[in-house]
Amino acid sequence: MIVLREFALIGFFMKIVLGIITVIFYGITVILAFFIIDAANTAAKYSIQVNKYNTIEEKIDTEWKVLLDTISFGIYDGGEEKIASIEELVIQMNIYRGQVRSNSFILLAMSLVLIAISLIYFRQYVFQHLIVLSLIALVVGLLTPVLSFVAYQDLAVLGQVVFKYDSKGILGTIRKLFESKTFFVAAMLFLFSIVVPLIKLALSFFIIVDKNKSRVNKIAKFIHGIGKWSMLDVFVVAVFLTLFALEQDGLTEARAGIGLYYFASYVLLSMLASQIFDRFYLKQK
Repeated sequence: MIVLREFALIGFFMKIVLGIITVIFYGITVILAFFIIDAANTAAKYSIQVNKYNTIEEKIDTEWKVLLDTISFGIYDGGEEKIASIEELVIQMNIYRGQVRSNSFILLAMSLVLIAISLIYFRQYVFQHLIVLSLIALVVGLLTPVLSFVAYQDLAVLGQVVFKYDSKGILGTIRKLFESKTFFVAAMLFLFSIVVPLIKLALSFFIIVDKNKSRVNKIAKFIHGIGKWSMLDVFVVAVFLTLFALEQDGLTEARAGIGLYYFASYVLLSMLASQIFDRFYLKQK
């Protein structure tokens, strides 16, 4: 009896320790996600300003000010000041981009370690962790730039001139589609990139906390019913990747934003969670 009590106390203590570690882990991941969202959007703002300075009007203004610097023998220094301000914007943009990369690497490493430990020692909690991580990935994917496009051309004297620059996120794309009265495409993108994922995640959280077996089975059947729509998450990623490919030519350049990687991560984590749910969690319930 004493030995059983000791084992029970050890098990209880381990659960408390595991709970504390889990809370700390998700606190750190939420903070990292907030920093990533803030840094990604700030970097996008700096990128817009940098590309604005590379338009033909700004290029001509810069060259004119540099010429005035030269012929005034340094009395007028507007050209140097403008070039310095542009260089400062580029430095700030790269700093925030670096923060996005470093924080994303830390978040990825922590997530992989958590999933690996859960698969080895705490398999009963894998589904919960995957759902929380997929929610974090979805939020970051929705709130950060997904794609950026720049149209440019090399001109004599002026160098590379930007004619158009745009940074697109999922929410921003939906808003622009509504503003351009492309209601059907906007509604489909809103439904399959926001509504369906949130419904799936909300029901998954309900399954985690609900102890009623019959209700869990009903919700599980409903999730399986909308499971066929999960490929539309992949479709959303495919649409943006297609846009990414189509916008690439000699005079345009498209770059995948951090939001595309996070939304794709949400899709992968969601699919993995579905497999874990079918194989392990549903049997336990």
